[in-house]
Amino acid sequence: MGYDPKVYSDGNYRWTLTQKGKDETRLCWLMLNPSTADEKKSDHTVSRCLNFAAQWGFDGFTIVNLYPYRSQDYGQCRDWVSGKFEPDDKVSAALAKNLDIVADAVTQADTVVAAWGNHAWDWGWAKTTIRRCDDRAGKEVSFSCLRTNLTGMPSHPGLYRGNLIPVGNAPGLWDRTFLFRKQTSHDVGRISEAPSAFY
Repeated sequence: MGYDPKVYSDGNYRWTLTQKGKDETRLCWLMLNPSTADEKKSDHTVSRCLNFAAQWGFDGFTIVNLYPYRSQDYGQCRDWVSGKFEPDDKVSAALAKNLDIVADAVTQADTVVAAWGNHAWDWGWAKTTIRRCDDRAGKEVSFSCLRTNLTGMPSHPGLYRGNLIPVGNAPGLWDRTFLFRKQTSHDVGRISEAPSAFY
């Protein structure tokens, strides 16, 4: 599958990256935050997504993220959320917009691959994002994953060789319920402390 994207971006934010094809809305990847891929060049993560999608029989997909801030370093994304790089009101507005974009992409897809990995520092925000998707769909959304990490989080595609095919030649279901079983030490983010602002 050749790289043929359409990108919805705005400055430091990338809202969606869509690999064009008849399946572009049928397969959705939900990851942590965008890196360097744009209209002209792919990056390591998107290249892995291209490879997996082709192996699963999809000719296109859409990538969305828990956070829209572009960075190769998740620590910088965390700093952005904390207001280090932009005012809090701008950060909150970007997160609110991203929630709606993620919910739209997730609810249109037949297969949603959760793939934000272990660097998701605020599990509360992951819960908020999942709840918004549920609300938009009017039901509990099923998420697939490549594999589940020891933390319980869905693994990131960048960790795998390009020729790895998951068991059964398709992504397996991710057990999302562990996120909602109890409050954890990871529910510490500024946004997850006031999730009502996003409902």
